[in-house]
Amino acid sequence: FTKFTISRDTPFPSISVFDGSIVFSAPRDQSVQLWSVGTKGGAPKPITPNVEIALNPRSIPGGVLFQSYDKNRGMSVWQTDLAGSAARALLPGTAATLVDAARDGSFLLFDKVDVDDGVWLLPLKGGQPRNLGPQIRTALISPDASRILVYELAATPDGLMRPTIKIL
Repeated sequence: FTKFTISRDTPFPSISVFDGSIVFSAPRDQSVQLWSVGTKGGAPKPITPNVEIALNPRSIPGGVLFQSYDKNRGMSVWQTDLAGSAARALLPGTAATLVDAARDGSFLLFDKVDVDDGVWLLPLKGGQPRNLGPQIRTALISPDASRILVYELAATPDGLMRPTIKIL
């Protein structure tokens, strides 16, 4: 067992990925990168070297999805392999944050930055993004990716907006 970080001392989450390694965000050289440590320990290796800030990692088969911030490109959603050699923006030209990802790697949920139009679904094996609903504020994908739990604002008969939870 190798301790690589102290969770109570860091605001950055860590995840276990499909090959058993650990991926975590950590600051270094005026940036925040994703790092990977293999199942046998060893020195952490950066897997997002060309990104200023990489946060919110989500494990999918063969890699990691994450949220990136860059002063020139803004906020965006990226995917990389565990070697860090195939990092790419998934929504070029769209400022977005990563909401959740299906564990099987079939789709992810994102929220467009500065656009109040709800949560979007992006199929990762091809296909166009689709809006889940303009009043959906956040969402969670079930472990088997068969359902999505959404937090939505809905108008009531008295004219107020009330939060509701639905399963899609």
